[in-house]
Amino acid sequence: MNVEISLFGPMRKYGANVRCELRAGGTVAELRAALLDALRAAHPFSDEALLQHCVFATETEVVFDDALVQQNTIYAVLPPVCGG
Repeated sequence: MNVEISLFGPMRKYGANVRCELRAGGTVAELRAALLDALRAAHPFSDEALLQHCVFATETEVVFDDALVQQNTIYAVLPPVCGG
């Protein structure tokens, strides 16, 4: 299945949206790996450590690595946030 992923914060420098291919029944962990492969193929990519600390979310919830990826759902990559 083709999955659309929106990037935010420091990941936005790689584009606003990325599309990845994922097998039906794939997990968010597999989607993270597919995104990493897609970013490496398209850009000089140096933010692997940052991507490992980002969380994925749908419009309604944060999803964890063991969650199944749903077809026709846009996923967002949310970077860690700190502030003061």
